Amino acid sequence: ESRYLIAAAAEAPEAVIKVFTTIAETENPTIHHDLVSAAMRMPIKHAARLAAVEMQWIRKQEQLMLHLPYETGPLIVRMAAEGAGDQAVTMTRALLGVRPDPSPPEPSDELFARHPEPRVLMDGWEYGELLDRVIVPLVTAAPIATVKMLVSLLRDHFELSKWHAEQDDDGSNAWRARLDQPADKTEVRDLLAFAVQDAATRAVAAEAIPLGDAVILLR
Repeated sequence: ESRYLIAAAAEAPEAVIKVFTTIAETENPTIHHDLVSAAMRMPIKHAARLAAVEMQWIRKQEQLMLHLPYETGPLIVRMAAEGAGDQAVTMTRALLGVRPDPSPPEPSDELFARHPEPRVLMDGWEYGELLDRVIVPLVTAAPIATVKMLVSLLRDHFELSKWHAEQDDDGSNAWRARLDQPADKTEVRDLLAFAVQDAATRAVAAEAIPLGDAVILLR
């Protein structure tokens, strides 16, 4: 039983990783909650390995249920704080990844026609809560990788919102007219734009990234 694996995680991390690896493809959400809980009790090198097992499963999902993304936040924070910053960034990327609209509309020249709507693994509220929880630890642990990851997510969202490859206007002058404009907590696009700005600002302020390098990353 996966609850037993949580109890055994601190004393027998190798055995627990082996068992979870064999059952990680299950669609039972309780198993995945318990996997994250077990990783929180392991030494960090083992926790990062178990997180990698979970990432493989996450990348195959269309939706994550039972608040799993939010509950994974503490594991990401722990990895960032304990020397596994790159793995923490990678896990965040897996959770926040942007996917194509499963039913894209036909291209149109009409002003108010619907654009393709990229999908993510959770609702907008959970997406924003996860970002809020992990941004500061990630920027502290891996500033360049974090900014690059967030920029790539925002770029993915833009690319998947296009009707055609030649489209180069992201419409941000309409949906984010000012840099100090608060993010719409239900819109992934807004949340990512704010996160990019926040992460880059924090990294430059901490002198973790020179201002010129930050400008290049944001282009």
